[in-house]
Amino acid sequence: MTIRKFCKTLAVVLAGVLMMAFLGGCGSSDKFAGHWIGYGKTGYPEADCIYDITIEKNGDKNSYLVNITEAHWKTYSTSFVVGKDTYKSEWKVDTNNNITAIAKDDKLTMQGPGSPFFTYIDKDKSLQLSFVNEWKMGQQERINLQPAKENELQDFKDKMKAELQKKFEEQKSQVTFKD
Repeated sequence: MTIRKFCKTLAVVLAGVLMMAFLGGCGSSDKFAGHWIGYGKTGYPEADCIYDITIEKNGDKNSYLVNITEAHWKTYSTSFVVGKDTYKSEWKVDTNNNITAIAKDDKLTMQGPGSPFFTYIDKDKSLQLSFVNEWKMGQQERINLQPAKENELQDFKDKMKAELQKKFEEQKSQVTFKD
């Protein structure tokens, strides 16, 4: 075997090894980490809400930090006068930041009340947030989460505000909004 042939064979083998290492790493991206959005109901009285969630690695390969924002319009009556009811609707934002979580298989379990956890759904690359909802007498709640789109939180806020405005106009009631 000549040196030229040896160098050519070595170059092909090294290129193959590098390609396998590169392609092998492509499929191993973290399935939990990212910015996620989901929709559900919250509180009493029940209101449409948005869950804005970020999940990031926290050093150890199975350790994560989770930030959860739950936001919705909360409406209060300010006066009941027949035919002239008035309401006030406030944009409420509840946040829980730096919640520790541990991953095992396709489940990411957080510490805290309601026994919250995420399940990774491989078929559509989504997450499902599950927790015990105290507002619904301990009922298990499931929120489907998709990767967040740009301005999704603001779009939801504007859409829900418009729907509330329309609802109160149809009822011939007045409503004021506070962001």
